[in-house]
Amino acid sequence: ALRNMSEYLMLSQSSSEKGSSRYGAITIGSDTNRTQLSYNVMVNGSANHGVGIYVNQVHQAFLQVLTGSPSATITTRNYPLPTTFKQSTKTATVSAFVVSLFCMIACCFIPASFAVFVVKEREVKAKHQQIISGVSIYAYWCSTYVWDTVSYLPTAL
Repeated sequence: ALRNMSEYLMLSQSSSEKGSSRYGAITIGSDTNRTQLSYNVMVNGSANHGVGIYVNQVHQAFLQVLTGSPSATITTRNYPLPTTFKQSTKTATVSAFVVSLFCMIACCFIPASFAVFVVKEREVKAKHQQIISGVSIYAYWCSTYVWDTVSYLPTAL
């Protein structure tokens, strides 16, 4: 029954709806009668109050069937509690960890990019050719340092 409801929701979607109003669905169990109610509520997690709304719809419909009155209603009020200090601290800690992890990963690419140039020069023996051509070791390494510093400036700013 649950799989069939999922298929129905996917196949019966109209083009104007675009899925935005499909926040949940209710399936009534076959063993439901006037004394027992059996149902499943499937709710999209992006609807914060969806569970309460859909459960209220089922109970209100059941009340209307039991009383025989289509005007019978159940009023539901939802007042979520504010987050506790512990929850706020945990959220802040996780967020800070994720930010620091991303910064750390990003900072690893900067020195690695400097090493690539030196390794490539060694691979094609560019340093050797420059030294044979008369460039001093001091000038070679100073120019490499200046190039690394200049290429680092945009990321440092």
